[in-house]
Amino acid sequence: MGDHVVQCFMINLESMNASKIRSVFNDSDIVSLTVSVNGIVTGNITKDLGDLGSGNYAIGMYLPAIAPADGSVQFSFLIVNAGFDRSNEKEVKRVMNTLSDKSAQLCAGVFGYKDVWDRANKFHTNWLRGILFVDWTICDGAVAGDAFSFPVSTLQSVAAQGHHTERYPGSDSPHGCGENSLYFVDWSLRPLSPEEISNIVAQARSQFNWQWCNKCQGLAYAGNPTMGACPAGGQHDHTGSGNYVLQNDLALIPGQDNWQWCNKCQGLAYAGNPTVGACPAGGQHDHTGSGNYTLIV
Repeated sequence: MGDHVVQCFMINLESMNASKIRSVFNDSDIVSLTVSVNGIVTGNITKDLGDLGSGNYAIGMYLPAIAPADGSVQFSFLIVNAGFDRSNEKEVKRVMNTLSDKSAQLCAGVFGYKDVWDRANKFHTNWLRGILFVDWTICDGAVAGDAFSFPVSTLQSVAAQGHHTERYPGSDSPHGCGENSLYFVDWSLRPLSPEEISNIVAQARSQFNWQWCNKCQGLAYAGNPTMGACPAGGQHDHTGSGNYVLQNDLALIPGQDNWQWCNKCQGLAYAGNPTVGACPAGGQHDHTGSGNYTLIV
C-alpha cells in the first residue's frame, strides 16, 4: 500500500472592517467558522465579539485543514448582529449551536461556492430567518457570510496570495436602525509548521494494542483479559501481529468515523448502518463502552 500523502494548512479568519453597521450605535456580533475536508466537517468554532461600532476589529479565529493531496478543502464563516441575553448560559449555548449549524450549511455548499453572500442575503431570506435567535423586528441581522472550496493542489498558490479581503453589503436595515451594513472581512491560509502538525497529532486521542488475528484476518483489541470470539472458531490468535494504533474521536483528519469496538468479540465493526452486524460471539455486535474511531481514507 502506498504512502498516505496529506497537505496541512491553517485557515485564518483574521479581521473585519465594519464600515457601516446595522444598529444605531453598536452591532453585537458573533462569528462562526467551519472547515471541512472532502465535504466532511473537521472543525467548527464560534466567538462572541461583543458590542462594536464602526471600525476595524480583530477576529482571530483559525482552524487547521489536513487533507489528502488529491482531495479538497472547504471553509465558511457567518457573522450575525444579534442581541440576546448573554448572561443566560443556556441561551448562549443555543445561539452558538444555531450559528454553528448555519455556518456548517454554508460550508456544505448550500448556496454553492460562488456569490454566496448575494444569494443567502438577498434571495434566500427564509434561510437567514432560520437563525431563530435573531429578532427580525429590530436591528438584528446577518452582516457577512461566505463559503469557499479549493482543490488541495491549489492551496499553496492561494496561500502565496497572502491576505484576501471580501466585501459584504447588507440587506435593508429596518426603519429606526442604522444604515444598511457594509462589512469587509480578511482571511488567509498558510502551511502548518512541523511543530504545529506534531502538536495536533499529540492532542489526538490514540489507543494502542489493536492487533491482527492470523485466523480470521480481522483487527481486534488485545488489551483485555479475553481475546474475544473469532469467526474462524475459538478465540482470536494475535501471533505474529504488530501493535496497531487507532485514533479515537479525532475530528481534524479526514476519514470515516463511527467505527466501534465490540465488547463481546473485541473486534472493530462499523456502527453507522441500521444494523450493527452479526457477532461471532453470538447475536449482534455490542458497542457499549466503545469510543468513536476514525479510519483515514
